Amino acid sequence: MLCFAPYVITRIVELFPAVPINPHWGIVSKCLAYSKAACDPFVYSLLRHQYKKTCTDIINRLLKRSSLNTSGRGHESQGNSIPTAE
Repeated sequence: MLCFAPYVITRIVELFPAVPINPHWGIVSKCLAYSKAACDPFVYSLLRHQYKKTCTDIINRLLKRSSLNTSGRGHESQGNSIPTAE
């Protein structure tokens, strides 16, 4: 709402020829509207739990960590897990 309001108000005011609009303000309001449209997919997808979990897993893989290692359970599955018969 904050990003589109200046653009919409500016365009409505432009309908009245007696009111001059600074060209720089027109560009700034248009850039705000475009930035909102560009950011929306990222903002709304970050609100979803599954997307956040997937992003965390990808970042952990890039940093060479698994999700098990970050929770402290990764060391249990590593090492000598096969019991030896004596």
